[in-house]
Amino acid sequence: MKLTCPFGHTCQTTDTEGNVTERCRLYKMLPCVDLRTNESVEVWDCAIGHQVQIGRDIGQQTKEAGAAIESFRNEMVSQNNQLLNMDTENRKLMQERSR
Repeated sequence: MKLTCPFGHTCQTTDTEGNVTERCRLYKMLPCVDLRTNESVEVWDCAIGHQVQIGRDIGQQTKEAGAAIESFRNEMVSQNNQLLNMDTENRKLMQERSR
């Protein structure tokens, strides 16, 4: 089964020498990283087809950002608790000395 463009376009046409003569406005290059080799790859495809991959990438980046924010928050809470404990101890010492 041959897949066709929903708009009736041809993605790209080339001449006999392989030079691009026409290209659909939706035919775009998406820079990617091959997960198996970890190398940069340029993938040419219809922008409509790229939406799925872009959606996955955005989802992954959102998860990573959320994890980083949570880690930062946990560190801040820990440091704030340490400072609060130190302040409480200092106040107790100051009260004892003033007696």
